[in-house]
Amino acid sequence: MKNAMIPVLAMMTAVATAGELTVEVGGITPQQAIEKIRAAKKSGDKSAWVVRVKKGIHRIDKTLVFTPDDSGSESAPVTWLGESGAIISGGTEIKGWKDDGNGVWSVPAPINDKGEIIWMEELWVNGRRAEWASFPKSSFLKMVSAKQVLEKGWTNRWLETAVFKVADIEPLTKLTAEQLAGVQMMMRHKWSFNKKVVRKVDAATGAVESIAVRPGPWKSWRRWNSDSNIRFANVPSAFTEPGEWIYDLAEKKIKYRPLPQEKIETSVLVMPLQKISRIIEFVGDIDRNRFVHDINFKGIAFMYTDVCQRR
Repeated sequence: MKNAMIPVLAMMTAVATAGELTVEVGGITPQQAIEKIRAAKKSGDKSAWVVRVKKGIHRIDKTLVFTPDDSGSESAPVTWLGESGAIISGGTEIKGWKDDGNGVWSVPAPINDKGEIIWMEELWVNGRRAEWASFPKSSFLKMVSAKQVLEKGWTNRWLETAVFKVADIEPLTKLTAEQLAGVQMMMRHKWSFNKKVVRKVDAATGAVESIAVRPGPWKSWRRWNSDSNIRFANVPSAFTEPGEWIYDLAEKKIKYRPLPQEKIETSVLVMPLQKISRIIEFVGDIDRNRFVHDINFKGIAFMYTDVCQRR
């Protein structure tokens, strides 16, 4: 197989002599490479391009958007070639972890320029996605009933309530207001998955309230009912096992329970702080028959995206 690849790589190098860029940490960024090729094509350049992405973590702060103007052609494509270990990342390494004892590491919650906590819903440890502390751990809850009511004065804001057996949601009833603000209801339907920010819990009735902004009521295929499988995530009392993490809003900290082999001095913990839901996006115009084409990616890992329910 190695011998079979040599002519292909040689051909790429040969056709790319008129247009070649190197992306490396501390040098040209992926976004700058896109802009340089776009500018060249705008001035009439029709040559093939190779973007060589060096080994390392190339962090981006916005989605890399490719348009029809960035396209190559069948005889002169745009090819992004990654060295072994080349990563384009929407995540940021979180540093400053401290060992709190009792098998817990912690770090202050990240803060934006306005002094506000940056909320995130994923933590990656040494390339592994950590488990968000949830209950129940090995099964699911079932609701007794559910209802959806359009809030007064709104045309697209819905109050959604799921009712459980009171005993089933006892861990929620013991939370402070700050702790409850970080809890999410994770709901699996037959054909879809929902994450809902918990707004209120009624300890007497077992009702759990959330808010949804959408143009209309539940669709038939995602209607809340007793068939839905439910867990609650980011619950302090569920933060008990190695490999789990929690966003503690009361203490304004992120906490993690390391696995036995993980060391605080050598572990790399990453969160997608930029709130990037897509590393790459191709934006064409189908009405004008303008498409993005002949752009290739080889040997590059795309890592760490996020879609938050709580902003």
